[in-house]
Amino acid sequence: MGDTHQRQLPDELLTEIFTLVCCKPISLGVVDGPIWILQRVCQRWWRLARSIPVLWSSFESRSWGSVKRRAVPQHLKTCLKLSGKSPLTTSFSHPVIRPYDMFEDLANHAVRWASFSASWDLLEYIINSTSMMDSIKQQGLFRLRNLEISGLDGLQQSTFLDIFNSATTLEEATLSNIVSASDVSKFPWASLKKLTMINCFFSGENTISIYRAISSLEELTWRHSIIELKSILIIPLPPLHSLTVQDTFNEVTEQFRPQYWRMFRTPSLTNIHIIQDIRYYERISHMIQTSNVKSLKLEKSSTRFLLEIAEHVPGVEELSLTEENQISVALLMLTRDPEANPEAFHLLPSLRKLEIHPNYLATDNFVPSLMECMRSRSNTTTATEQKYSLTAFPLLNVKCNVWDPDGRNYGTSLTAVISLGEELGINVEIQYC
Repeated sequence: MGDTHQRQLPDELLTEIFTLVCCKPISLGVVDGPIWILQRVCQRWWRLARSIPVLWSSFESRSWGSVKRRAVPQHLKTCLKLSGKSPLTTSFSHPVIRPYDMFEDLANHAVRWASFSASWDLLEYIINSTSMMDSIKQQGLFRLRNLEISGLDGLQQSTFLDIFNSATTLEEATLSNIVSASDVSKFPWASLKKLTMINCFFSGENTISIYRAISSLEELTWRHSIIELKSILIIPLPPLHSLTVQDTFNEVTEQFRPQYWRMFRTPSLTNIHIIQDIRYYERISHMIQTSNVKSLKLEKSSTRFLLEIAEHVPGVEELSLTEENQISVALLMLTRDPEANPEAFHLLPSLRKLEIHPNYLATDNFVPSLMECMRSRSNTTTATEQKYSLTAFPLLNVKCNVWDPDGRNYGTSLTAVISLGEELGINVEIQYC
């Protein structure tokens, strides 16, 4: 675009362009970021960019890459000033750049926080700064909707969590390293719709306090965390739609495993994601008693566990498998073969989308198995449906997330899968990681 044409663009159109170009958070201290480059074009662009508050309302601090440390404090002040009254989206999820006192200004704008993410070093500074704590409490966090705090272990957690009492509009929270000794009763659990807990260890009292409060929760992610499971028996479960659990099952004693599986019995549950090496087996009918699950994702779990769980959640429409060593076995299990594998006609009859994450070691085995599974599930004859008294749906989508940076391991094999998908009317998506 020539200079003359550039000058003829109206401010409204330039504003739209600037908003698209600066769609990502500003990286404080990165002087060659989009927002800073735009201002160097001409004086008009400089004035216009600095007059659009939304361009300056989302920023992050990081300690790697082309960061000029001396520029970070000035960038922060500029963002806070030019963002006007816009809600702020801030992320300090990595060890931030010193000096910490530059964040005093951030606390003075706490009433505008819409999303706040901080790692342990910034949290420690906030807790030990009387002025920051008082400023946050006095203003209130009435706009806060998303919160991510990590590294709370060892800090004065109860004191810190108290500052979020006013966050009555909080909808999403990610909490890490909270020990059972912390008093979490004052945290605004009631408004949460999505909760992620990582390395959290709760006593029975805290478990009861949380579960009684999260009446509106729709998505729960529980990673490397332990709760006193016997407390769950006396608490109504929230109306969850999505549940993710990781590496918790083997920490549960056999006595309380039925209570653990009770979390999966919520009638509203439609999405289950299990990241767990489950070696303990019991009847799945005592664990997951719902036909409402539409999306099932399993990582580390054995093929036997997939078979058991699939028998009791027949309504699954989307299945994701990530256990490399057993993907081929799972695909054979899902292949509809009236002679060799008649049970497959009853297994996940509603399956429409299959997602697999094989590694390069599985190349020789999984591709033929995948193609055979696609052929068998591309359509279902009326005779087959009548024979097995079953209405089965054809597979519509297949997605493969493969680790093949050089394109050497899969190559022609995946080309054959794509070609087969076109022939059968199945949409095949290959994503290289």
